[in-house]
Amino acid sequence: MLEIIGKLKRITEIENLLTKSGNTFAKRNVILDCSRVDEWTGDVYTNILCFEIPPAKVNDYDKYKSLEGSVVKVRFALNGRENVNGMGESKYFITARCIELVPQQPVQQYTEQHVQQVQQVQQVQQVQQVQQPMQQQPAQPAQPMQPMQQQDFMTKQKADDLPF
Repeated sequence: MLEIIGKLKRITEIENLLTKSGNTFAKRNVILDCSRVDEWTGDVYTNILCFEIPPAKVNDYDKYKSLEGSVVKVRFALNGRENVNGMGESKYFITARCIELVPQQPVQQYTEQHVQQVQQVQQVQQVQQVQQPMQQQPAQPAQPMQPMQQQDFMTKQKADDLPF
């Protein structure tokens, strides 16, 4: 099961559709706005998603009409199918089927709560630093460096036969 969070744009009205065999079925959709704004450029990237509600549950979603405009989490499943036309060409279709709709806190409230929690943690850390001052270790004197020994590369023979 997949999940996505966005703003509930709307829940469509129930449509009764006729199949090729003459049967009818109910159809309803959840429209979710998952658009985002690029933090650097301010460009808006529109992303409006449509989720089908299973025919057996179309009446259960009336209670969510009041959430239109609110932030919700949609749990969904992807259903794929292949359609072969008369010429033998295949076309593929994907349907996103809504399994569950879960109300969420608005992003602004979440952000404000998160900022408050971070500030509280920082305050606690500052208090702990004041109560337990760091014990400094005395600095170790630096050891003097030993002079490098120069080698005479011209007279010294190497054990291998490489020219370098």
